[in-house]
Amino acid sequence: MAPTVLLCDHAPGYRMMLAAVLGDAALDVAVCETWAEAVDCAAEHQPDGIVAGLWMPTFEPEMLQRVHEVSPRSAIVVVSTDPVEVSRRAVAGISGITAIIGRHERLEVIVTALSDALSDAVPRGTGMRALVADGHPAQLDVLTHAVERLGEDVVAREARVEEIARVAAEEAPDVALVGLPPGDSAEHALALISELVSGGVCPVVVITDTDDPEFLAEAAARGVYAHTSSLEPRTLRATIDVAARRFGEHADTKVALEKRTIVERAKGILMERYGLDERAAFEMLRRGARSQNLEVLSAARAIIKTHRLLPKEERRSRERSPSDRLTIAPLLAAGLLDGLPWTDLLAVF
Repeated sequence: MAPTVLLCDHAPGYRMMLAAVLGDAALDVAVCETWAEAVDCAAEHQPDGIVAGLWMPTFEPEMLQRVHEVSPRSAIVVVSTDPVEVSRRAVAGISGITAIIGRHERLEVIVTALSDALSDAVPRGTGMRALVADGHPAQLDVLTHAVERLGEDVVAREARVEEIARVAAEEAPDVALVGLPPGDSAEHALALISELVSGGVCPVVVITDTDDPEFLAEAAARGVYAHTSSLEPRTLRATIDVAARRFGEHADTKVALEKRTIVERAKGILMERYGLDERAAFEMLRRGARSQNLEVLSAARAIIKTHRLLPKEERRSRERSPSDRLTIAPLLAAGLLDGLPWTDLLAVF
């Protein structure tokens, strides 16, 4: 996703040219003419960067301060009609300003200053709930600070192996970070990893300086989704994002496999009951689903749920006729009639 930039400048021609150059630099630009508009836009969109055009002597410092207050994480680049030193005094005390550039400078200079500011900025939070785990209280503090610096919410801190699974289940975090301090025993960290992975609540990220291949291999074998040796914000952000993406892909694959298993079970039931081959059983399942206005997966679940309601002796002795091969609507209808006694369900047949 491209960084978002708010551009506020009173001069239409200059504003249009600067907006075009910023857009060419792969930035997503929102343009405002007045400071009142800029305050509202910054509050709503929380841009990554702000380019503020200052026209002296009519510039109102309190309005730029207001923009910063409503979007405190935005990096601000000031473009002024006055010399830099004069402008610096005008904006003294306003936080978030990363560069002051004279209006006579080339537009590319402004783009470069803004790009530098954005590369140095701390990645903004995504609303994740994080659990941090480490056997050392001091390291727990370090991990907590690193995650909070990303703007994420640390919902739990835990050092005890016997408690970590319960805490994860209760707090339902989006990600868990397990620390292994330099020179520390790997057994405690691996035990924490095993407990977290077994719960299946969220992806697990390992934070460690160790380059021990045996530890990293064992951590991977136990289900870690990513690891990093750095708590630098951008590196940590990227590592967490990779873990979350892999966890989501794994969850999607698991759901897909579960759905496929359900359909395969239903096909097996139809093959056994009606003497069909696999392809014919699937066609029968699909045709029956359409006749009941169901998805194939819902029809498969209904068949699995209801086929046992038929008495075994009836299933063995019932003569298979061509009509049997044409519809499974009774089975599907029975599967949808929740709450009826099983004897009433059998009446469908």
